[in-house]
Amino acid sequence: MTVELLPLSKPPIRKHVPVTSQEQIAADLRKSGLLLKEVGERMNITHQNTWRLLRNYCDKTGDTSVMKYRARKTDEERMETKRARHRRAALIYAERHPEHIRVHKKEYRHKNIERFREKATEWRKKNPERVKFNMDAWRQVPKNRMRSIVNCRIADAKRRGILVDPDALYEFVKHPPTHCAISGIALDYSVAGGRGVGHSPSIDRIRPSLGYTKGNVAVISHRINTIKSFGTADEHRMIADYLDRIK
Repeated sequence: MTVELLPLSKPPIRKHVPVTSQEQIAADLRKSGLLLKEVGERMNITHQNTWRLLRNYCDKTGDTSVMKYRARKTDEERMETKRARHRRAALIYAERHPEHIRVHKKEYRHKNIERFREKATEWRKKNPERVKFNMDAWRQVPKNRMRSIVNCRIADAKRRGILVDPDALYEFVKHPPTHCAISGIALDYSVAGGRGVGHSPSIDRIRPSLGYTKGNVAVISHRINTIKSFGTADEHRMIADYLDRIK
């Protein structure tokens, strides 16, 4: 859309009337870049008289530059001004009514859940590195890491037909252990981006045949769980005795 510009000059209305010295001085000061108020101060006259002198000069000469006419705004510029005004009003309203805004956002999200899911999926595809960074930061929080581990154990147990008590496992989410239940080594919740390695936490079935039930689960380090998974108690004792002998 093209910008509509007003002409810098127009046919004089009273060209037969000569320009007075006061009108010429006011016009010259105005053309030099002074504001209307500054022109009046220079000439020691009021704002109304300054405007009257400039209007008379414009009518007699047709020179509209002394009136400082500006180009009309385009439709897009007017809409942007309106949007800015609405944004300011919305911010003021949000500061005064935070609870109403919270309820409204929750209702809007519930009514447009599919739209939000599509936008989230599209954002994840465009920002894989950001997604990875956010997930790593999320997993480093002990409660979040335990929640992820518990959900995986529950899904795996149901898939394999192992007895599972979700309430017993979610107790670890509410109160994440800080040390391995067997070795007493401090658990590291920040390693491996969610994968089990070293002293990262893992859930162990004390007696595998009883499943993930209350009293039969404990949080131990991944390394200890891996060692425990291979071999019986007698085999572990033989290995321990051998290691003691060769030291």
